[in-house]
Amino acid sequence: MRALQLQENNLYNAQSKKTSNNTVERVFGRDITCENFQSVTPPSKILKTAFLSDEYTSDIYRNLHNIEESYMIKSDYMSHQTCITLKMRAILVDWLLDVHLKFKLFEETLFLAVSILDRYLNKAKVTKEALQLIGITSMFIASKYQEISPPELNDFVYVTEQACTKNEIISTERLILKLLDFDLNMPTALTFFERYSRICKFDDFAYYIGLFLIEISVFEVSFLQYKPSTIASAAVFLSKKIAKNSLSTISKSQKAEGISVCVQELANLVANCDASYFCSVKKKFGSEKFQSVSKVMELVS
Repeated sequence: MRALQLQENNLYNAQSKKTSNNTVERVFGRDITCENFQSVTPPSKILKTAFLSDEYTSDIYRNLHNIEESYMIKSDYMSHQTCITLKMRAILVDWLLDVHLKFKLFEETLFLAVSILDRYLNKAKVTKEALQLIGITSMFIASKYQEISPPELNDFVYVTEQACTKNEIISTERLILKLLDFDLNMPTALTFFERYSRICKFDDFAYYIGLFLIEISVFEVSFLQYKPSTIASAAVFLSKKIAKNSLSTISKSQKAEGISVCVQELANLVANCDASYFCSVKKKFGSEKFQSVSKVMELVS
């Protein structure tokens, strides 16, 4: 398998680089910006609404709150990795977001893929040559778990420019699932944000701001120290203040749960989200579909 072309000496400060003829050479895989994949069904808001309004919702989320801590990993897990760096991981996540966006996958699929990636990296050492393979396989697994019509295996091979073969992805899928005990039922920040934003009666603008906030949080492993529900609560708090210029303050109970610290860290991340490995998420939320909230966040920061 071809190496991932991650060059440590350029500080990993760009997801793409200019060649002599001014074309863009991507760090990971093929540039699929202008390509269409017709095999994927767009997310259904009807299904999501039905789930959130179901009579069992309270019991479901009570259980999710009870189990979320059991899936948490240490935020310093990357310290045992000798061949890959935090910037390598961030660039990989940015590329996975690009793939996720082009395949028109559910938002849940992206968050699950990153969670699978982190849980695997927490348990196994990975070389930089194998990092892309682990990342695309995590997305492959997540899409099969979450999607109604997941992309075909050939599509995942294609976006890596054949750097990862079908056999390699299938073998790595078995390896990852075995190491994770085939347990993919972990709640993510999106899981709780969907519930909280509905309770708060968010309009589309406030919802997209909150979604932007929890999505940029997956780039930083420091947020692994917080429970997913805490990150979701922090995103709801900040999005309410930004969307409605609210003067609300954090309650004593929220402070006790560590939400105030998470809010501050999330706000700091927004203020410094000009890093090159945020390019895909900024492009995504800069579109009219998401009401250009990333541009609004730049003004806010």
